[in-house]
Amino acid sequence: MSARRVARPAKPTTKPSWVTLLQFTGSSLGLMGFLSMAFSGLAYAVLQPLLFAEPFSVSILLAAAAALWAGLLLLPSAAYSLAQLMNRPLAPPPAIKCNLAALAFLLLPLVILGGAAALGQGLEILLPPVHVLAASLSVLGLVWLGLHGLRLGGPRLTWGALASGLTAAPLLAGLLELLVGFFLLILGGIYLFTQPALAAQLPYIESALPRMQDAEEMLQLVADFVHDPVILGLALAQLALFTPLIEELLKPIAVWLLVWRRPLSNAQGFAIGLLGGAGFALLENLFSANASASWALTASLRFGATAFHIATAGLMGWALVRAKNEGRYLGVFLVYGFTILLHGLWNGVVVLQSFAPHFITGREELGGFALAAITLISLTVLAVMNRKLQAPLTQLARKSRPTQ
Repeated sequence: MSARRVARPAKPTTKPSWVTLLQFTGSSLGLMGFLSMAFSGLAYAVLQPLLFAEPFSVSILLAAAAALWAGLLLLPSAAYSLAQLMNRPLAPPPAIKCNLAALAFLLLPLVILGGAAALGQGLEILLPPVHVLAASLSVLGLVWLGLHGLRLGGPRLTWGALASGLTAAPLLAGLLELLVGFFLLILGGIYLFTQPALAAQLPYIESALPRMQDAEEMLQLVADFVHDPVILGLALAQLALFTPLIEELLKPIAVWLLVWRRPLSNAQGFAIGLLGGAGFALLENLFSANASASWALTASLRFGATAFHIATAGLMGWALVRAKNEGRYLGVFLVYGFTILLHGLWNGVVVLQSFAPHFITGREELGGFALAAITLISLTVLAVMNRKLQAPLTQLARKSRPTQ
């Protein structure tokens, strides 16, 4: 009699989720887009002095470095989601046990001072890597402050949430903000028809814009426009109202996609939203660079904007999941209103300080106090929410310990 062959049990398979497919597609497209931007920018920066006899452009090199880093950060999300689609999940990386927040916050001022020193010595060529490092350190420290000790749900979820903030959230927010801006531009055009003195300046402004060397000259050029309360009101409506409405809704886009499809803990909702806000803030940080003497000031002020972007997105993610888990739907609207208020106040103060300083003459310190207060509130939110969401995990760990 011939021996019978024993069939090996088939490997368990799981049907790929469309969310995983969406994660892989979005991360891959974003990766290719950012890398294309990076390499084309690098090529232009290198060839520009050779082909056009123009000075080397550090600004283009800054944008290329920013795009390269953003693209590389999408690589883990694409890899983990592809492995899941192929039913070959990758092993999670080893846990990092050092205090990254303290390390990042310690290094950040040193990096900013180093960048300022390089600019002072005429070494602008060193600015791109320094800028990428400074932009990333603030995000890293704030993310660690909000997430250390929480259970996130695996590397695919973690990197996917960050990728959503680097790709889907800014793309959708940008499109909606363009639509709103177009509508407000039409309203502004209608208003200008009733103001012939302002309308008559438009041809001169259009011809003079290419010759502008810095923001100070540009402000002088459009001084009559920023002094007009209607024009300023339309700008504030765009940046201090509609922009927060749109961005605070879309930053936790990964939570919106997952909350109705799979069980999530309140801590996971906070973490996923926070990581989406981190990706969003990092993208803003990376592409907000300029090679002027104001780089250090801009990099320092971006810390506050990064803090509120991350904190508000985390709060929204937590509120959405808590509403699903506990039926507290009113809390979503209350948290949404709070995030809009925080974001709108920050943007409003920055707009007035940058484009209409005459409106706050004699009260400049009040604007600085408001920005500092928003930063402090955001840091407090991250620390308090982390402590609040860690408490159930600590109690569970204590209960699971064997009694002596």
